[in-house]
Amino acid sequence: SCGLEPGWLIGGQPLDLPTPSRLGEEGKPFVIEGDEYDSAFFDKRAKFFHYLPVIAVVTSIEMDHADIYASVEEIEHSFQLMLRQIPSDGTLIACADDRRTVKLARHAHCRVHTYGFSKEAHWKGCYTGISSGFSGLLIERSGKRYAELAVPLAGRHNLQNTLAAVAATSLMGGKPADITEAMMQYKGVRRRMEVFLERDGITYVDDFGHHPTAMKETIAASRELWPGRRLRVLIEPRSNTMVRNGHQHLMASALQAADEVYFGPIYRAQRIPFDERLDRDAVLAELAEMRVMGKSFDQVEKLAEHILSSGKKGDLVLIFSNGSFDGIYDLFRANENNQA
Repeated sequence: SCGLEPGWLIGGQPLDLPTPSRLGEEGKPFVIEGDEYDSAFFDKRAKFFHYLPVIAVVTSIEMDHADIYASVEEIEHSFQLMLRQIPSDGTLIACADDRRTVKLARHAHCRVHTYGFSKEAHWKGCYTGISSGFSGLLIERSGKRYAELAVPLAGRHNLQNTLAAVAATSLMGGKPADITEAMMQYKGVRRRMEVFLERDGITYVDDFGHHPTAMKETIAASRELWPGRRLRVLIEPRSNTMVRNGHQHLMASALQAADEVYFGPIYRAQRIPFDERLDRDAVLAELAEMRVMGKSFDQVEKLAEHILSSGKKGDLVLIFSNGSFDGIYDLFRANENNQA
């Protein structure tokens, strides 16, 4: 849409592109998603050490991937090493709303552009409200009006990502009018706040979120996009970080904007020492003190049965899982088919 003819490799299924990857034309931009997780079972280096970016976007730095990193400081060190791969005439685009990313930018040996809602950001966003599923985003570049976008996404995190994409596209030659038009046509990515079923006035939403921060932002976005709904959150503790208790102290505050919270079984729980394992009931006890009701289930079939039998018209069922959740999606779809 912006005339750049890029190639790409995306760690998800875009809803408006034919495939998650395309080589693109020689000499044109190539966009690749990479993070600090290991490259393969035989290569424990972070993925981004295999790339030599001219432009690198860093959205946030948090403790994650507990099977690879012992602390967030180790993750910060990996990012610092990654910055050395950006040439001196390249650009780091860093989120001004994330304190660790701001700290990281001081280690850059290249030009730095910041983005976010912070008043110090080079690319500063101002949220102007949501209407008909589109979020209004007014963008300033270095204090001057750059563009006003209608973004077909909800949530602060999605608008931050939009700002990063706008900054990168502009640096590659994209024009504000073309960027504005392109964003209006954007359809999103599968398993990111994706509605996969609507039945009896109940909306079922799938999201890949598997970190407390991602869950908190997605819940806030859901409240904004579907106001007034009873929000029932279902969680599969599955990732190597979520199945452990390292983030347990953050879970209740991340989930407190829900009306109800339900945990499914911990994935491969027997492989995790008991004293390191997520205590679902402890999180639910904290939530109960916040007047958020919930329950943990060791059988997905029982969880699905409870949600279906107690559902009410207008409910929003938000499912967090970075896996299959033991087939819970098919259980909900099967119920629709059985009623048809």
